[in-house]
Amino acid sequence: MKRASNIILGVIVGIIIVLALCVIPQLFGVGIKEVVSGSMEPDIPKGSMVVVIPADISDLEVGDDVTYKLKSGKYVTHRIISMDQEEGYIQTKGINSRYADPPVYADGIIGKVAFAIPILGAVMSFLTTLKGKVIFSIVIIALFSISILLDYGAKKEKQAANSSDKEVLETL
Repeated sequence: MKRASNIILGVIVGIIIVLALCVIPQLFGVGIKEVVSGSMEPDIPKGSMVVVIPADISDLEVGDDVTYKLKSGKYVTHRIISMDQEEGYIQTKGINSRYADPPVYADGIIGKVAFAIPILGAVMSFLTTLKGKVIFSIVIIALFSISILLDYGAKKEKQAANSSDKEVLETL
């Protein structure tokens, strides 16, 4: 029972660490976005979480993966295929796309992709929905409840073992 309780506690701690890793970077200006299309596959699969570090156009090079914001408010993560720092724009293209994107000017660039974690973006997006929050809350409450019940059962077994040991000693 102790082992099961430790496993459940480990799962809870793991979930808290993942959530912290998703929230804390945002406090320091690091962006976290979900890749919602296959335009960057196989390098960055659909559903990945990308961690985006703020960068000026002068910090970027051809071949860097960047995230930028369209006028519509949509975010795009694509690879730089050319750039003109004097004019202040980059040209990007999804590695799995046929055509290049329109030029992106410096004010639209969010930053450079530091790294990507497959699947985690889709999980994060799900957790931002009402359904995801409810399921996540139920799972956490269930894990805590099971952990408490297992600890309670282990304490009862220990008490029962101690009382039967005392009875044996008293009969001697």
